[in-house]
Amino acid sequence: GDWSSDVCSSDLLKQLFKACFNTEEILIVNNNTSAIFLIANALAQEKEIIVSYGELVGGNFNLKDILLSSGARLHLVGNINRAYLRDYRLALNENSKMLFKTHNPTFKKDTPFKDLQALAKEHDLIDYYNLGDVDLLNRAALEEILDLKPSLLSFSTDKFFNSVQAGIIMGQKERIEALKNHPLYRALRRSEERRVG
Repeated sequence: GDWSSDVCSSDLLKQLFKACFNTEEILIVNNNTSAIFLIANALAQEKEIIVSYGELVGGNFNLKDILLSSGARLHLVGNINRAYLRDYRLALNENSKMLFKTHNPTFKKDTPFKDLQALAKEHDLIDYYNLGDVDLLNRAALEEILDLKPSLLSFSTDKFFNSVQAGIIMGQKERIEALKNHPLYRALRRSEERRVG
C-alpha cells in the first residue's frame, strides 16, 4: 500500500518542531526515556545531577532508575514537599554537572526553573528541563519553557502526531552536538521510518 501518509520521518518531525517552536537545535530519539538516558550518560556520567527529591519521588517512578543507570550520580535536594533555591545552592560541589527539573504539575511549590537557570549559569552547569508526556495541543507549558532558552529540554510526542512515539530533545547547539556525536546516540536514535496509527 501507499506508505506516504503513514510515515512520520524524523526529518519531518525535526522540521515541524523547529518551525513550531523556534528552537536552536533538535534531536530525535526513540522516546523520552531514551532522551533522559542519553543526556545523563553523555553529559553527566560520573558527575552529579542535582534534582528535587519531591519532583523525583512524586513524578515518574522510573525516573530515578533511568538517571542512576546512566552512570550519573544523583544529589537529591529538599524534601517531599518542596525544594528551595538555597537547597540547590548548598548541594553544589566540584562534581556538580547538571541541574535537572522534571515537569510535575502536582508539585507546584518547587523552585521556578528560571531561578535554577540563573544558578546554573553562575556555576557553568547544564540546566535541563524534562517535560515528559506533555500534551502538545496545549502548547503553553512547552512555549513557557522554550522562552527561557534552557540548555536542554526533552519531552515525549506520544500525545501528539496520532500517537507516534519519539523523544524530542531541544536546546543549545553545542549541547545537542555533544549528544549527536556520542556513541550511544546511534543506539537510541529513532528509526527513520515508523508506521503511525
